Amino acid sequence: MKINFTHPGERISRTIIICLCTFFILKESRAQVCSDPANVIYGLTSSGNIRPVHVGTGAVDSAINPPTGLPYTPNSNAIGYNPINGNFYYFEDESVSPGTFVSFNPSTNQTTTLATMPYYAGVLSGCVNETGTGYYCLDAGYALFYYDIAANSWTMIDTVMVDQNDSNVTAQFQSMYGGDMAIDGAGNLWMVTASLTSYALYMAPGPLPTTNVPQLTVMQLIPQTTLYQDGGSIDGIAFDPAGNIYLSTNSNLYELMYGTTTITHIGGFTMDTTTEVMEDLTSCNFPGFGLLPLAYSNFTASLQPSQSVMLNWQYSQPAGGGFSIERSPDGQHWSDIGYEAATSTGSSMNYSWPDTHPLIGMNYYRLSLQSTENGSSYSPVKMIDIQAGVDITVAPNPVKDILSIQYDGIKGNATATLYDPSGRKVMENVLSAGSNNFSVAALSPGLYIISVQFADGGTYTQKVLKQ
Repeated sequence: MKINFTHPGERISRTIIICLCTFFILKESRAQVCSDPANVIYGLTSSGNIRPVHVGTGAVDSAINPPTGLPYTPNSNAIGYNPINGNFYYFEDESVSPGTFVSFNPSTNQTTTLATMPYYAGVLSGCVNETGTGYYCLDAGYALFYYDIAANSWTMIDTVMVDQNDSNVTAQFQSMYGGDMAIDGAGNLWMVTASLTSYALYMAPGPLPTTNVPQLTVMQLIPQTTLYQDGGSIDGIAFDPAGNIYLSTNSNLYELMYGTTTITHIGGFTMDTTTEVMEDLTSCNFPGFGLLPLAYSNFTASLQPSQSVMLNWQYSQPAGGGFSIERSPDGQHWSDIGYEAATSTGSSMNYSWPDTHPLIGMNYYRLSLQSTENGSSYSPVKMIDIQAGVDITVAPNPVKDILSIQYDGIKGNATATLYDPSGRKVMENVLSAGSNNFSVAALSPGLYIISVQFADGGTYTQKVLKQ
């Protein structure tokens, strides 16, 4: 038998060298976070692992965070990446009240438990804003919460979602039990709601509120539509640098092309789904586009004194085809009602098209660009509620000082409410027959929504640009 003796000092030196090598290897691997944002996003699994995901294939790498050490198998969810401090924020177990909200620092490999979220009812989705100052999340009842990162404190923002026509869509959100959200570089909050068979895309225009508001106004960009051939509820979304959205189910990765309804299956996640599944996505990308998808801008639908609806829009890219004008009574079943040829120049062009015979009741409008270069893509959806016999004119638009609402009074007194882009009520007056004036000189420039509520439950809604 041969016995090898090692000097204690040599053994200690080797141990130190091994530890140092391990430290630098781990430090180097953590330093790679966000080094390739165009090709790598990050997924949070049900086991609390943050794992790099390769967007070209769906391949998943080893976890970048340490084991949680919790005495149970966590049901992690609602991850967001902070572009300023480089930390990830998420819930270690969103199903256990009050929920363990944490941040993970890849540089130090440390997980920190943060303030407890109030009124906890489970968390469906979450994300960090583009300035890195706060984290937003939706609970199971679709109440929106804000976490102030510097103050380590929570605020409930609202419990009511309304669309651009002031219609309450909270119940529709609640019926779609899946989904996720992400914030772009302009501060707009994008929300996918999903079930096993369908999904919808909404956007809340920035700047987002950080204090309590009565309601949050959201714009419907994609009406509820069939999901994709493989099925499964969408649980995570993340941007790429160009504004395309990656979507995840528990086991598959997809891509929603920017400004379209085209979902492409990328591949299955390469991990053992018997021990963990993908619960959420985030990325290092905060694409800097504005409110509307594609090159559409200023797409409006306005009710005219003649009870016709005028559609106006701009398009700033060359298009070899044209625009199909589509209308729907419910936001799901669409019909072509007109066509407008598109210019082939690259400059921004103004277009308009009148719907001289709108439906009595709700009218949903969208544009379908039939382009020889870009294929088929859709504009956001606009809604106009036509009430028989009502004559309302809102002018001037844009407005600088005085906004006048001319009302024929056929339905008696009505209430006109002005909302800012965040859904906050800034003004409310009772309308009588004739001319009714709003003084808006003190308001900040931007896009506002005027909503007129009649005693019989009908509404009239129009966007107003304050100069």
